[in-house]
This record gives sequence, C-alpha cells and structure tokens, in this order.
Amino acid sequence: MAVLDGRLYAATEGGVAAWELASGNLVRKWTTLDGLTHNLASSVVACPVPEMRVVVGTAKGINLYDPKANKWQSLTRANSKMASDSVAALLCDPRSGTLIIGYDSSGLDFYNAKAGTWGHVGQKEGLASDYVNAMAASADGKEVWVASPFGATLVTDKEVKIYDQKVTKLASDGVSGIAVDAAGNVWWGMFEGLVKLSKGAYKLFTDKTVAQFPFGTVTTIAPAPDGSLWLGTGFGDLCHLDAAGQKCLAMKSIPGNPVGLNGLAVDGAGQLYYASDGAGVSAYDGKGWRQLTVPGE
Repeated sequence: MAVLDGRLYAATEGGVAAWELASGNLVRKWTTLDGLTHNLASSVVACPVPEMRVVVGTAKGINLYDPKANKWQSLTRANSKMASDSVAALLCDPRSGTLIIGYDSSGLDFYNAKAGTWGHVGQKEGLASDYVNAMAASADGKEVWVASPFGATLVTDKEVKIYDQKVTKLASDGVSGIAVDAAGNVWWGMFEGLVKLSKGAYKLFTDKTVAQFPFGTVTTIAPAPDGSLWLGTGFGDLCHLDAAGQKCLAMKSIPGNPVGLNGLAVDGAGQLYYASDGAGVSAYDGKGWRQLTVPGE
C-alpha cells in the first residue's frame, strides 16, 4: 500500500484500487482493461521516476500511474533492462530517485529514471538468495535490507553481506518480513517470531516474552512514528508492540472476517492500513477501524 496526495493505493490480486482518505470513498479500481500489464499486483510505492508516480509491481512487469494525467505506462523486459517481469516487492529511495525492484527469483534491480541507469544485485553478487520476500531501507537510504527464505542480506554501495544462521545463530534462515525503524534498528519477521538487530545484537520476541504476541510466522512489519511497531502474521493476527517491546497494546477487533494478512502500512500521522484476504483494506487511527471497500467485491 502507498499514500500519495491524500489517496491510499492498494495492490491486489485483481488489480489496483485507490481511496480518498478524507472520505473513505473509492476513487476507482484499475485492471488490465485500464492499462495494467497484469491484474496480479504484488506491491505498490510512490516514487519520483523522475516525476512522482504510483509504481505497481505485477506478475508481468511494472506499471507507473500519473494521477494528474490519469494515465498508465509500463516497464517490462521488452522495453527496459529489468531482470524479470515477475515482481515480488518494490522499494523507493526518494532522495536519489531510485526504484528498487525485488523479484520472486531474480534478485534486485536498482533503477534511476533521472540518470537512466540500471544496476543488478543477485545471488551471484552476494545476495542470500535470488528469491526476494520483502525489502526495507534505512532512513538515509544508504542501507537496503532484503528478506529471503535463506536469510537476510544487507546491500550498500560498499558491501553485500549475508545474515544467515552462521552469522545470527538463530534457529532458522527464513525471513518473511523486514523493516528498519527511525532509530536504525532492523526488524525481521520469522517463523520463530520477531527479531530485532541493534548494534550487532539480536533479540527474539515471541509469545513467551511478549504478552498477547500473535501465533504464526511474522510476515509483515511496519514501524510507527512514536517508536512502537505493528506486526502481523500469515494468519491475519495483528500486534501493536509497545516501544519497550514488552506487550501487544490493546486495540479494537479488525472489522470483517480477515483470513490472511497481505500487508501493513503506517503513514506519517501514525494511522495504520491493514490489507487482508476476505476483508479488503481497513484503516485504524488508534480509536477505531474504518473499512475501505470496493463495492460489489
């Protein structure tokens, strides 16, 4: 999910939907009939490429939406240097105007539209795996962290470093979700629970150490402006971890009947957006939930 100019954009299995945040009204939903290269959309970011665009990763390349002109453009292997058409995750460095593309089996591409340059980092260049589950960047954009089934990888302009069991001494390698908070702490979502990497030290959070910690693999992580952390599992369970990391804060029940979590996002005001299977997208302001729906779906 991505927020741009008062709208929330969501990538779905049936296209891309957008809502006006002030009213909660649907702007519209776009599919291949409207210019998308594929309806199976995996990720969406707002990124200057070089003009600000809503960038959507799909199973058949990338789609770029210009809200002012209400037009779509596309990037695929046929018209660019993309390593693959099957996009798993997107990340944007707004400072440099670099779009980072994570593929489901082809590593990473770094695309700077203003300079017209492409760079590639894959397993041959040092990634733990070419299979990318998720990505996150440090506040200054100098560090890119990559989650994969075979460990996490730190990518900078100076090194590519793998964090697997040999390094972390954790029980497994699989990293499903990843995030970097404002303080520079790196968070990994794993089968074992939630892992915090801070100044070279690892701390594991589980249902044995945190009150009301959710069951299942932590798949999605979203830091909040107040230092707290939102995390969710593949079963759709949600935890708002307090800044001290001691408990999941109380909240009202998620509306609808979510059967799985697809993504979390937090805006600058601290509002949470929760995308699920079965219940669409919901927004939580700390007091209550508001559902953002597509009529007829």
